[in-house]
Amino acid sequence: MELSIKNQIGPRCIIKEDGQKIYDAIHEALKNGETVTLDFEG
Repeated sequence: MELSIKNQIGPRCIIKEDGQKIYDAIHEALKNGETVTLDFEG
């Protein structure tokens, strides 16, 4: 799974709720045995 940070929360991740959204997406993928790649472009 490739996760685009910009597509998930926009160009700025500055509040803890933004971080929680990313954590939740990563956690679910890892629980399912998927490889996770984070894309920080943009």
